[in-house]
Amino acid sequence: MDPARSSDVEGPPALRDEGLARLSPADAARLLAIAIAAIAALAAVAADWQSPLRVALVLAFFLFVPGLALAELLEIDDPVERLAIATAASLAIETLVAVGLVYAGLYSAEAASAVVVGLTCVALLAAVLRRGRGQAPDTEPPHAAT
Repeated sequence: MDPARSSDVEGPPALRDEGLARLSPADAARLLAIAIAAIAALAAVAADWQSPLRVALVLAFFLFVPGLALAELLEIDDPVERLAIATAASLAIETLVAVGLVYAGLYSAEAASAVVVGLTCVALLAAVLRRGRGQAPDTEPPHAAT
């Protein structure tokens, strides 16, 4: 590898050493809480846990968590906007997943839950990677001088 070009390559070591350190404790706590809520909801559905707590946990997950992951990806800071987007985006994502599974002939509550949790985790991972690179959503990467 050409040493002059080594700064142009962003690999996992650079992200691990510098990028993840850019996450504030509040950002890291929110991302971790979203991931834990997603995994807990999937575990409650997969285990077929019969309890009123399951209903509350899964309902809260499906109403807010996928949209909160999307709001993290979009780096929305205003709490009111975050809540509005979380609710609307969650219901939209779940509707699209359900319709897609019905048309594919694969619908089940477990499958829909797994797909929604998977999409939530992908959005969280993308949010971590985006914040790790330190690029704001409205900025373009710097261009080389010609």
